[in-house]
Amino acid sequence: MKKILLSVVLLSLMPMLAFAQDNNKAIQMTNVNSFTRTAQRISVSESVLGLNRDYSDWGVIDFSFTMGMWANVSSYSDYFGGAVILGHQPETHINYNGSFFLACNKNGELVLNGKEKSGNDYANFNVTGSKSIVIDDWAYYALVYDADTKTIKAYLDGVEIASKTYSVGVGVPLFPDNPCLFAFGSIGFNGAVDEVHIYKAALTGDQLKLASNTPAAVENLVGFYKFDEVSVGTTSQFDNFGSSDEKALYRVGTGSADGSGVISCGSNHAEKAPTFVEGRKIKSGIDNITVGGVVVCEEAYYNLNGVKISSENLVPGIYIHRTVEGKVEKVYVK
Repeated sequence: MKKILLSVVLLSLMPMLAFAQDNNKAIQMTNVNSFTRTAQRISVSESVLGLNRDYSDWGVIDFSFTMGMWANVSSYSDYFGGAVILGHQPETHINYNGSFFLACNKNGELVLNGKEKSGNDYANFNVTGSKSIVIDDWAYYALVYDADTKTIKAYLDGVEIASKTYSVGVGVPLFPDNPCLFAFGSIGFNGAVDEVHIYKAALTGDQLKLASNTPAAVENLVGFYKFDEVSVGTTSQFDNFGSSDEKALYRVGTGSADGSGVISCGSNHAEKAPTFVEGRKIKSGIDNITVGGVVVCEEAYYNLNGVKISSENLVPGIYIHRTVEGKVEKVYVK
């Protein structure tokens, strides 16, 4: 009975996975590089990580988390500091700022930015990364916070490029603005955004490389947004394929703007139909992908610790399957 059920699951999943590769889409983001009162942004509610705060004061994330995004950046930005790639921002205003964020400055350098406790106040920090933004090609950008070491790190394609250790406090400080959100492709960002992944865990570089192409193969996935099509009955909301029910929103914020480039939009965020473009080509036939430290190099099923499992011994769960053609994919066995 187990073998029959497994065969049905695989037969039903494989055509769907092949179709997704042929029809993978991304959202085109276009933000002007000069004084403006309007900005686009993809956002996910804080509650995707289980946060529930009263906003009476600065908040904090005192547990590990990871947020990653596939992006194809088309140009540098000179908008009051640069372009925000991904991070944490207030909903009520949009600018080159945030509780923490990865950005590209006017010189194309990747910069890790944020706030840290300083006496009775909070001060800005910025750490210039070891690599520059990737232009006109798909790249995977990620921020990882490790609660054990109190360190936030920035990654490009699974390689660490910058880090900052918080010397005071119990976690990552969060703006008191009500509400706040996780932002992807915010102000100054010009290019396309494909998948977004959010984990309630601190992923390693190797795990990020695996997660970037097979996100469900890594545990603690709470947010997974594909951006292939909007949710049924909505203009610009996107279903979550992670464990949380929180959707992603594509919205345009409009409001007043001051001389420092802050767009104060309050609740004036319009859901508008996004412009879809061709997404990244999903990689397959990867020779050196590792799972649990083990190279997945032959046609077989592997559990998430890298142990090869015969089809007769499969139990319900998530597996990595390398096909005889060499394609590596995630498989749900029910």
